[in-house]
Amino acid sequence: MKKSKNQIAEMSRYRGYRTLLAAPLYAMVTVLVAVGLVACNEAGPTVPEAHGPESGSESGTESGSESGSGSGEPGESGTQYGLADTARETRSGVDLVMVYDAPSQSFTGTVTNTTAAAIADVRVEIHLSNGVELGPTARVTLNAGQTNPVQLAASGQSFTRWSVHVELGSGAN
Repeated sequence: MKKSKNQIAEMSRYRGYRTLLAAPLYAMVTVLVAVGLVACNEAGPTVPEAHGPESGSESGTESGSESGSGSGEPGESGTQYGLADTARETRSGVDLVMVYDAPSQSFTGTVTNTTAAAIADVRVEIHLSNGVELGPTARVTLNAGQTNPVQLAASGQSFTRWSVHVELGSGAN
């Protein structure tokens, strides 16, 4: 079927309008995606770049099969939390939940043994974004299913992010 010159002109005009509308639409989508990516980068826990062992850290190894990715010590997840975030991490059957309480300038939470056997020498350590390390807590043995409270003071510290990890075994100094 042959198209008349009027039909061809009408189709060309429609394609021109479609092209004129497409450019601003693509630009708007691009801007929205860019804004969304920036917003996602500023909210919630983040994983920082890898760093070497801390200066002044003590030697020793930690038991357990899990190791930190992008962190300076065995067992560190490398996840950075904001002041209002709740940290939830698990290492070798020990569940850790920690929050920062601004009014008391301290971190509070729990460690729970989720295994059927006792886990010896469990302790918790927190790293602040200002480079200060809190803890570790005293070593405890958690019996199967046992939950213990954890508290680490951060009095006088100025920081915006923090990370936390559980240390296991007597080799953790």
